[in-house]
Amino acid sequence: YISENNTQGFLTIHSTSSNIDRDKTIFQTDWDTQKINTTEVLSNSAFQQNPFYVYIAQAIGIELAKILNLNNIYLLWFARICNLLLYAGICGIAIKKTPMLKVPMAVIACFPLSIIQAASCSCDAFIFSFTLLVIAYLAYMYKSKEGSLTKKHILIYTLLVLILGISKVTFGALILLILIIPKNRYKNPKDYYLGLISIIFILLCL
Repeated sequence: YISENNTQGFLTIHSTSSNIDRDKTIFQTDWDTQKINTTEVLSNSAFQQNPFYVYIAQAIGIELAKILNLNNIYLLWFARICNLLLYAGICGIAIKKTPMLKVPMAVIACFPLSIIQAASCSCDAFIFSFTLLVIAYLAYMYKSKEGSLTKKHILIYTLLVLILGISKVTFGALILLILIIPKNRYKNPKDYYLGLISIIFILLCL
């Protein structure tokens, strides 16, 4: 996000910028059949506060369309396909990781609204799937054997919540659920209190 000639915005290519006519659909213009225009322009965005990593999958799809020198419409299609693949991959990892509620998690992941968002260019695909991953890791910790959890598990859970919380600040509250892990699950019972430090750390970061 930069300033240039008294104009602010993201440095992007013309084909994906706000300079195109957004009041018309692709059926009312020939934008979809035009070649990708890589002329650099500044484009305003309502989502400039979002972290970059929630758009990595879409960016890979867009870059692939540019490398293959395809038409504009492939910027959209490839971005959506890559976003869907990311969503499916993270959800798959979450369902495999959780020791409980595998079927309900799979059902939630396949809700029509979830699939619609996952197959769009929205960052919600990352947020929805990563939320399932955080819940799956919490379930893994909760159902672990007595004396099997270490500081590493607390650190991993804290890091997962931090990544999710920076994406959507309200999800930072998931760090509070670390307190439901029974003390006897930890190898060192004192590690239980590291959860309190994790809570304070996440709140300070957010």
